[in-house]
Amino acid sequence: MDAYLRHKSALMDINNDILGLIETTRAIPELKHEGFADWEKTCRMLPRQLEEEIMRVAVVGTIKSGKSTFLNAMLKGDYLKRGAGVVTSIVTRVHNGQHLKATLYFKPWELVNQEMEQALVLFPSLNWRTANSGFDIRNLKERQELQAALQELAGDHLISQDARNINSVLLMSYLNGYERVKNIITDNGAIRIYENDDFGQHRAFVGSEDLAVYLRDVELEIKSADFDDHIEIADCQGSDSPNPLHLAMIQDYLLMAHHLIYVISSRTGLRQADIRFLNIIKKMGILENTLFVVNSDFSEHDNLGDLQALVEKVSGELSFIKPEPTLYCFSALYHLFSGLKHEISDRDKLRLAQWETDQQMLEFAGAESDRFYADFNKTVLRKRFRLLFQNHLERLSTLLVTLSNTVDFAREILGKDSKSARTIVDRIGQHQNRLSQIKRTISSAVDGSVSQIKQEIQGDANRYLDNHAGTVMQLLRGFIESYNLSGINYQHHLSNTGFAHTVYHLFQQFKQDMDSFLTESINPAIIQFLRQLEARVRHLVETVITPYEAMIADVFADYQHLLDELGFDLQTGRHEQSAYPEVDSLIRSAGLKRPSLMANLRYSARIKTDAVMHYSAYRMMRNFKKLLKKPVAGEMAEAEQALQRALVRMKQEALESFEFLLTDYRENLKFNYLFRLVDATAASYAEIILSRFQAHFSDLTSIQNSLNDTRTDKRETRNRLLDLQKSTQSLSDQIALLRREIVDAA
Repeated sequence: MDAYLRHKSALMDINNDILGLIETTRAIPELKHEGFADWEKTCRMLPRQLEEEIMRVAVVGTIKSGKSTFLNAMLKGDYLKRGAGVVTSIVTRVHNGQHLKATLYFKPWELVNQEMEQALVLFPSLNWRTANSGFDIRNLKERQELQAALQELAGDHLISQDARNINSVLLMSYLNGYERVKNIITDNGAIRIYENDDFGQHRAFVGSEDLAVYLRDVELEIKSADFDDHIEIADCQGSDSPNPLHLAMIQDYLLMAHHLIYVISSRTGLRQADIRFLNIIKKMGILENTLFVVNSDFSEHDNLGDLQALVEKVSGELSFIKPEPTLYCFSALYHLFSGLKHEISDRDKLRLAQWETDQQMLEFAGAESDRFYADFNKTVLRKRFRLLFQNHLERLSTLLVTLSNTVDFAREILGKDSKSARTIVDRIGQHQNRLSQIKRTISSAVDGSVSQIKQEIQGDANRYLDNHAGTVMQLLRGFIESYNLSGINYQHHLSNTGFAHTVYHLFQQFKQDMDSFLTESINPAIIQFLRQLEARVRHLVETVITPYEAMIADVFADYQHLLDELGFDLQTGRHEQSAYPEVDSLIRSAGLKRPSLMANLRYSARIKTDAVMHYSAYRMMRNFKKLLKKPVAGEMAEAEQALQRALVRMKQEALESFEFLLTDYRENLKFNYLFRLVDATAASYAEIILSRFQAHFSDLTSIQNSLNDTRTDKRETRNRLLDLQKSTQSLSDQIALLRREIVDAA
């Protein structure tokens, strides 16, 4: 990162010199330009823009793959809690700071209660609550009643698909952690900061399911000379978390990330959960920016050959998802321990000593680690050049050319006799009138096209996200219509826990399967569509702008001819195709954030009431048929019929809830994101193409007046302009040199 900091410092020095040059030029009475105020604004905003630019790197992978250990090794310190609970949905963001600092952001009480209420929908016991209003964990009686109800649940309700039931875990975690957080959280949430010697206390929250469940975000600051100030690295929750909504939160961060580091444990190799998550990343269109690390556990491999065989196997499997994947293999835990020899426990020291006996393994891992960090730094540097330096360098370069031409033009004019100068001013003034007309034409065309582009984008969004015939709704209906009882062992639950408990189990299974489908299929499809829309916005704006490129080229040719005829040698006579910013750059500069679809679908307790009523009706019918001595179905068949009706009700509520959610998302997407993106893109492109005219728009009136002003010392003014001319040339050379250095370094 030394190269980046050096280039950043050079860019700041050039920017400050240009700002000083603008101020000096502006102080010359004979020289005016409509761009002075904009130029100063550009230079004064650059430092803040550089400070705000963040490169985001997401460390992802499945649970227990070693993500936190890897990030600790990368940061050269044991900062993140290793092995945090799976119920949490935290993305821990880390960046450089002045000292150790952990900032914990807590959920507000309203969100806590909402999450608990959703987990309580169709709760098995009908009579566990005495209150009729919404659940509030702050109420002692509510907590006591829920605790008692959870303790009465049979084991089948605490285990789902060979894992702890996520709703039961969520409820118990909230109850168990309440006393610890009750004086921290407020109606608006809360923020708690642990600094310096207290930094380690944050691990008590992120490492405990009972406390982490109350967190919505964690931000860590560390002080490290090896960690760049403008890089944020995020430790993301395991992609195979039992709660599908956790995956949705990871997806939200991945949409902002510039790079991904995917960690694979050498103990397990590439698992089914990895393949599923990587396919999701691929659908999102961000797999190309991913580096893969096989986090090797030295204790699991007898020798280097065994480890290398695993790496080859993983590489071959990855190639089916991403051709020629970039893969590295080293032990994050070894590198962490070796850097903290005097701080680790005696037990860990013994492990480290054992690993150090295998010199061949260590040499391989060391070489792989060096290769990873070299490639990572180079990749980040290249990306940072495109995101940060390139745009700023080009903008300063254009500004400097314009300033230089303004100075040169004024100096040449003041060197002429009054009659010749007046003739030149008049002829160039006529040309500038033509430029003004073209500039207004382009501005009007861009302004007029914005509304039409918005209509086209709105039509695309409405069709794709339509509640009836849209692609998203068709995908969801296909899932819901094909969902049935065949994959659920309801007979077992009916026999062991009864009908009401079985309805609860069915609902929880359906809800989790529904959420999984949304995060693994619907969300990636929407993200992919959204990226297509973003590219379409860029294309539509370019379609409006491009025809004027030829017109501008003609104008530049005419202007160059006029300048040659008048004996001027200005840089503005050349015209090159405009370089327009990428979509991600536009999104970032406009302060936009891609909206997320995911939210809890709302279900009502009527599902259970209706199911119980139908079950009772079937039983009454069976008893009535017995009295009439007619054939009757068995009790299991009646329960199955009632469950089928309950499932129909669940599907109906899921569709209604999703239709509402989709409508809200569609309108939010259009008005708060897509339309604003159209405005930002059109404004950015117009600014770029119109900035080419700025060089021609010196205020000729001031020069005209100076020709008639006997008090003007033209020789002194020309000498001042000559000094400015030399300064602009020197700065232009510095920009060219810096551009070459950055390209070579990247």
